[in-house]
Amino acid sequence: MGKFQMLMMWWKYGKKVVDAFNSYPGLENSDNLRAWVAKVLDYLEDAADMTVTETDDAIVDAIQKIVDNDKAWNGGYGLLTVFVNKTDEEIEVLGSSEPSAEMVAVAEEAGFSPLLIIAALPYIIQALRMFREWRKNRE
Repeated sequence: MGKFQMLMMWWKYGKKVVDAFNSYPGLENSDNLRAWVAKVLDYLEDAADMTVTETDDAIVDAIQKIVDNDKAWNGGYGLLTVFVNKTDEEIEVLGSSEPSAEMVAVAEEAGFSPLLIIAALPYIIQALRMFREWRKNRE
């Protein structure tokens, strides 16, 4: 890939990231958040396809399965609203613990391993906190 092509790729995805930040609806409304996550997944899927690791592909696929399944979305949304307000230390403990019954239920409903939730949740929570701060600073 040439330098110009690389620059154009970064421009395209950089703009999408900024658009995603600007359109973040917050956690107050499940339907608005779900629509936003579905939109952002389009960008993330493209980005995950560009990497050599398969972990990001698995995480994007799992999130897509949650978004596409009403019961899994409701459970996942419930997990997000609980964990986004926990401390970093409490979230770190998550990585060394067994999946909760709620995590197992979401994963089973969507059709993937609950361990993927444990692996991905700290990153998702951090991203949501970042979006929340961005939104708060813009108001």
